[in-house]
Amino acid sequence: MAAESEDTGQIQVDDREIARLNALHGHRLQEKKSDMGLLGRLFGAIAHIPGNVAGFVVTCSFILFAAVLIWVPDSPSLSKKDALAIIGGFISLGLGFLFGRTTS
Repeated sequence: MAAESEDTGQIQVDDREIARLNALHGHRLQEKKSDMGLLGRLFGAIAHIPGNVAGFVVTCSFILFAAVLIWVPDSPSLSKKDALAIIGGFISLGLGFLFGRTTS
């Protein structure tokens, strides 16, 4: 492993030990990437998935809210007011989950 130098008091590191640690770290990183998959890379680690998904839903809802305001014309079957009320419900649910949850 590492031998302590008698004249300087510093630790001399063996190159093979560094190479072994680098290979071990690279293997663990590759293993973690394959365990997470595509959705894991998008939403993060397991501990953060609920908050990340709720944040994603809130962001998409705000984009949909703006799109309805700009591009959707009023129609007899679904007015802008009704569409915005539906989208606003998703926004409030997402924000309630993000800021209303308790941590243990």
